[in-house]
Amino acid sequence: MLKGRLVDFAGYALPALYEGPEGGVKSEHLSCRSSCGVFDVSHMGQFHFMGKDAGKFLEYTTVVDTQTLGNGQASLTLVMNSKGGIKDDCVLTKVNDAHYFAVFNGANKVKVKAHMHNILHENRKKFKDVSLVHNATALQSLIAVQGPMAHHVLKAVLDEEPDLTNLGFMESTQDLSFNTTDIIVTRCGYTGEDGFEVSVPNHSVVAFMEKVLAVKGADGAQLAFPAGLGARDTLRLEAGLCLYGQELKETTTPVQAMLGWTISKRRKEELGFLGDDVVKQ
Repeated sequence: MLKGRLVDFAGYALPALYEGPEGGVKSEHLSCRSSCGVFDVSHMGQFHFMGKDAGKFLEYTTVVDTQTLGNGQASLTLVMNSKGGIKDDCVLTKVNDAHYFAVFNGANKVKVKAHMHNILHENRKKFKDVSLVHNATALQSLIAVQGPMAHHVLKAVLDEEPDLTNLGFMESTQDLSFNTTDIIVTRCGYTGEDGFEVSVPNHSVVAFMEKVLAVKGADGAQLAFPAGLGARDTLRLEAGLCLYGQELKETTTPVQAMLGWTISKRRKEELGFLGDDVVKQ
């Protein structure tokens, strides 16, 4: 229906661009900058870390500072390997002290899952109360609604039209719903624009996309347009955002990637994460 030109991406058939009247990478890029671009990023890995030791486990496997995160706050962080390299970058949200929600890159989610499971197996005495729930990837779709009109578009389709201005950048909530179905909304994205990433149950995602793309402005014009991998890449390049597999890989350290800012002062001083000896140098 949307005429997406599908390409293989990490084993997934994803639209590089859309071929409709307003389609094409340039058009999708400009639509996101001026109004609203809608990206289906359901290939991303959605994981939940549960248990009283979840924060301690994540501080060992990533550079995140769980102590500075309040409930509902999210942070870009790095999954580390023992050599100080970056296994993946992800957005990690603290739901509460015993529950964290993470979104990993689709091309890395299988290796990250194995990496996390291996560490849990080898350190079970240290992290007794941690469970990794990764079936959210199979049950939940992920839609990125990005651009200066993203707030207006998303508000129009959610139940009770919530005031999303109360949700700050890198903040997340599980208190919203679409068609009476609970969803997770995080104010973030990878386009350099204001926007949201919405985790929607698979059974509701088609209706969600249809309603998002049907939102009209005061003049009756369409506000939201589908956008593919091509525009996703040009937008993040224009915004100066790194991409795993391009600027980041397992042999790249946070310092080499100029991502030292993701490591808080406390974590730089106390260390205690995989590969910290390399990062400290």
